[in-house]
Amino acid sequence: MGRRRKPTQLKVLRSDPKLKYEKRTEAVPTADNLAAPAHLAGVALEKWNELRQILEPIGLLTEADKDQLAQYCINWELYLMCIDQIRKGGMVNEYEGKAGMNYKQSDPYVVNMYKLHAAMMKTATQFGLTPSARASIDVGKSTETDPLKEFLG
Repeated sequence: MGRRRKPTQLKVLRSDPKLKYEKRTEAVPTADNLAAPAHLAGVALEKWNELRQILEPIGLLTEADKDQLAQYCINWELYLMCIDQIRKGGMVNEYEGKAGMNYKQSDPYVVNMYKLHAAMMKTATQFGLTPSARASIDVGKSTETDPLKEFLG
């Protein structure tokens, strides 16, 4: 099966030295209509707008990515709902079993929260939203100047 190919745009941002040896043409989706999908509302829509401001300027959001980012935003909203329900009801439920024996079980919201978190982490890595993914992205020369370097000349 092997590793998945990285998009050229991601390789350019990461300053991949192997990029100059690859003679690959890949489809380049447009970034003309990056409005949020109509089914997003509330917290999911707020997350969309937040992430769009981060991803669009560096070229990591195109029309082809809209559905994947929308799913991330929906998962984010559901994740927050799970956390809210866990705060209200706790992480463990106690049930009465057969023969009068009680047993404890993780609340279903806890299980769903972990599944949503795993799905969001996978998507976040693909968009460069995790610290390790960001560490390998080069977005250009920094405009900040170091006062000590200026002073020392």
